[in-house]
Amino acid sequence: MSVLFFARDPGAANVITALFRAFGGEKVLYAKDYARKHLVRFSVPFVDFNSSVTPQSDLMQGVASVKAWLSGLEGVTAVVTGTADVDDVTDKQIWQAAHELSIPTIAVIDLAIRTKERFFTKAGELVRPDYVLCPDDTVTKEIAAAQIPRQCAVTIGRPYLSMLHESRELWLAKRDGVRQQISDLFSAKFSTLVVFASEAQRAMLDDGEFAEVKALQLAQQCASEALQDSCFVVKLHPRERWEDFAGANCVSTEIDSLDLIAAADIVIGIKSMLLLEAVLLGRPAVSISAWDLEAPAFVSDSLGLVADAKNSSQLSDWLKTAAYSCPDKRILDEKLFIEPNWKSVLLSVLDEARSGV
Repeated sequence: MSVLFFARDPGAANVITALFRAFGGEKVLYAKDYARKHLVRFSVPFVDFNSSVTPQSDLMQGVASVKAWLSGLEGVTAVVTGTADVDDVTDKQIWQAAHELSIPTIAVIDLAIRTKERFFTKAGELVRPDYVLCPDDTVTKEIAAAQIPRQCAVTIGRPYLSMLHESRELWLAKRDGVRQQISDLFSAKFSTLVVFASEAQRAMLDDGEFAEVKALQLAQQCASEALQDSCFVVKLHPRERWEDFAGANCVSTEIDSLDLIAAADIVIGIKSMLLLEAVLLGRPAVSISAWDLEAPAFVSDSLGLVADAKNSSQLSDWLKTAAYSCPDKRILDEKLFIEPNWKSVLLSVLDEARSGV
C-alpha cells in the first residue's frame, strides 16, 4: 500500500520533493527527463521513469503503455504528480490510466503560469486528476472555473519555497567553495559575482532577436558600468542552447543552480524561478521587463519580492544599491507561507482521496 509520486519538469520536481518528504507513509517516486537532476540535488531517491515506460507523445497511445506499467506496480493507493507544461503529456496519461484503474490522482501546480492549459489536450479535451493542489486562492478559483469541481481544487501554498527558505543555510554554507570554482572555471578574480538566469523564453522582438538575448546584453552592459571587479556568469536553463549566448561565461551542469545563486552577489533575469529562489537564499534579484513578452504574471510579480527594471537607467540604479534590496525574513514569511499548515492539508487530501470520499 503506497503512494506513487511523479515529476517531469524542474518546477514539478521541486514541489514534488517537498510533498514527497512531507509524506511519512510508504511511497515511491518516479522521475522523467529534467526532473531527475533536480531530485539528485536534494538527495531524493527516485526510479527512472524513462527506463520504465516507453514514452508516447500521443495521449491515448501513451495511456495504454502507462496503464500497463501502473497496473504492474503492487499496492498503489494514490498517485501524486506535477503538472507539466504543454510540451509533455505524461502527467495527463498517468491521470487517465490511474482513472481507468480506479486509483485516485492528485496533481500539484508549482507555478501560476498557463494553469488551465495544463489540464487540456491540444485538441481542447479536458483531462483532469481527482484533486488539484494550488499555490494560492487565485489559482484555486481559476482551476475551479476550468471544468474542475470546486471541491477538488485545494489551496496548499508553496511547499517548495517553504522548504527552500527553511534550508537556506545548507546552500549558503557552500558559498565560498562555489565562488572559487567559478574563479577557476573562467580564470577570473572578482569581488562581485553577477549571475544571469536564463529562462528559455524564446520570445522574438521586431528585429528578429530573442528578447532574452537582448536582456542579457543590457544586463552585461549595466553590470560592467555600475560594478567594479565583477564576474558575469550565465546560468543556462535546462532547455537553453549554448549557442544562444555565444561569448558569455556560461554554466550548465557544472554547478547546481541553487549553489550558483547562493554564491552570487546579484541575480538578474527576465521571469525565472531562480530570481525568487535567489531572494529566498538572501541574494538580491532583479527582473528585466524592458519588452512586452506577452507572458502572464509570474509568482515573483504577485509576491513583490523581486525588483523590476524596465530600462538601462533603472537597472543601473538598482545595481548600485542591490546589496540593500533583499527582503528580510519577516517579509518573506508574510508573503510566502500562504498556507502554513500545508503538510497537514496534503495529508488530509491524500486521506480523502484514498477513502474514496
